[in-house]
Amino acid sequence: MKKLIFILICVFLVIGLAQAQPKAAAPTASAVERAAMKTERLGALLKITDNAQLGRFHEAAEDFYKKLDEGLAMPNLTDELKKVKYLRANQNYESRIKSVLAPEHHNAFKQFMDKEKANGN
Repeated sequence: MKKLIFILICVFLVIGLAQAQPKAAAPTASAVERAAMKTERLGALLKITDNAQLGRFHEAAEDFYKKLDEGLAMPNLTDELKKVKYLRANQNYESRIKSVLAPEHHNAFKQFMDKEKANGN
C-alpha cells in the first residue's frame, strides 16, 4: 500500500513538473518567407498581377524584415533605439512601395498598412 501511494505521488509530481516546463518558442518564419506572405497579401488586395511589380514589392518587404530582424537581434540597443530602427525601416518600405504603385492604389495601400500595423505584422 505504501509503495502504491509513493508511486502515485511520484506520478503526480512528474506530471506537475512536465506542465511547468516552458514551452519552446514556435519557429518564426524567415525574412524571405514573411516577405513572400506580405507580398501575396498586398498583391491580392491591390489586384496586381505584374510579376515585375510584385518582385519589387517582395524586395522591399524582404529588406524591411531583414532590417527588423537585425535591429531586434542587437542586445545592446535600448527599446527606444529599436523602435527608431523599426520606424526608419518601415518608412523606407512604405516609400519604396509607393514609388512602384499607381496613384489610384495609394489609398488602398495606406489601408493595408494600417491593418498590418493593427495586427502587428
